[in-house]
Amino acid sequence: MDSADAYDGYLRQSANPDKDSAEAQTAAKEARHAMLSHILEPAARDRLARIALVHIERARAVEEMLLRMAQQGTLRHKVTEEALIGLLREISGEETKETKIIYRRRYCEDDDI
Repeated sequence: MDSADAYDGYLRQSANPDKDSAEAQTAAKEARHAMLSHILEPAARDRLARIALVHIERARAVEEMLLRMAQQGTLRHKVTEEALIGLLREISGEETKETKIIYRRRYCEDDDI
């Protein structure tokens, strides 16, 4: 099973048992999948599929960003793997948190903090 098949399975999952809404969700996911196939080059699509296996939320965020860019007309050509890596770095940069280290020092040997 290659990563593209796994990605297809990921897109076709349905969590809602209601038949009508399940069919609507399936149709929406297939439309989304078709749109992403037009936007992404095969190498970029494979990379996104591998990311979706591990980080579903991150893959979903990249998909949303790509679809939004396509709808706005900012994409002039298919997204390459390098461009996808740039988008991933941009998204991961948003997720990083600034850490602050506070040192609490003892001033005397018998200071209990």
